[in-house]
Amino acid sequence: MAAVLLTVVAMPAEAVGKPGADKAPTDAATASVKAFFADANAEWTAPVVGNGLGVARVSGGSSRVANLRKAVEESGLTVVSADTRTDLLSLRTVSGQLTASTMVSVAFQWKDTQSGKLTAGSMSDEHVTKLTADGLTVLSDTTIDPTVGVKDDGVAVPMPGSAKASTVRVRNAGPKVKQTKQAAGFTAMAAGMEGLSYADMAAYAKKWSVSATINPAFPTLDNNCANFVSQVLHAGGWNYRGGYVPATLTNWTPNLTGPAGSSYTWGAAKYLYVFVHVTGQKGYLGNIWNAGIGDLLFTDWDPNKKADGTIDHTMVVSGYSGQPYISQQTPNRNNIPLSLSISLAASQGRTVVWYGLIT
Repeated sequence: MAAVLLTVVAMPAEAVGKPGADKAPTDAATASVKAFFADANAEWTAPVVGNGLGVARVSGGSSRVANLRKAVEESGLTVVSADTRTDLLSLRTVSGQLTASTMVSVAFQWKDTQSGKLTAGSMSDEHVTKLTADGLTVLSDTTIDPTVGVKDDGVAVPMPGSAKASTVRVRNAGPKVKQTKQAAGFTAMAAGMEGLSYADMAAYAKKWSVSATINPAFPTLDNNCANFVSQVLHAGGWNYRGGYVPATLTNWTPNLTGPAGSSYTWGAAKYLYVFVHVTGQKGYLGNIWNAGIGDLLFTDWDPNKKADGTIDHTMVVSGYSGQPYISQQTPNRNNIPLSLSISLAASQGRTVVWYGLIT
């Protein structure tokens, strides 16, 4: 089934048209946005007709949801339910058209077709939806990439070719056996990094990746993916490694001594990879489909949605049922199948190189 909840966030009256003439287009736009996302996300569970590609109230083109659903089903899952929550953040008039900013969250329940196991998860994205001036018709909808415009330090951290993880799926292979000691070839682990509780990591990841949830005990960064995964590692048992200099790659903390803030290794995916691999002494994951709970996945997919040899993003494996399930922030993904994560990247036109570390 597909349920829809629309929450309207308070906004100034002058956001739409002239004072005294705002209520009608606001009400109409609210209803249209609600109907638009209801139609779009109903395709997660609707009976497939023909090739299953719909229009979702905007003429021309096939439905992104239908294509994502197809990829999930081909990976061995059935979408049991997809319940949509739409938060209307703002509504304004631009060049005679209404422009709505919304946060759309879809709460899923998936069923593994082989084991019958049910798994819950969700994903959230900000959208910009354009409507006619009367608010009655949706003209277009764009999913916002929250990393666009976020500045990087510009330093390339090249990855060795041997670190690349295969994306070729071996069905029914299952996750690799979790290691209880450091990866082969490494010596003694750094103090305070001797072990991790995978249950605690998974619990934290799933708690703090729902919708736009942010743990207020930690700083929030423009690109929050590595900050979030660092929090997961800390929840799993790794101690902070303090210091003064942000760029020191053996430091790992959200709050360095002095005014510097978080270390690079805490808040940037490319440096977190180096820290976990070198200081944490965690070995390469050969195939992303064999990742187990607590393992870390990294992607190289920027700038301009193309891989350039330097890691841009990270996520953590928070569950397993026939395939790894991942959680992340920027944008928030809460325990979604790896197959969906891969398909979302493809739908954005990204060329992706994957890396992984076995924790």
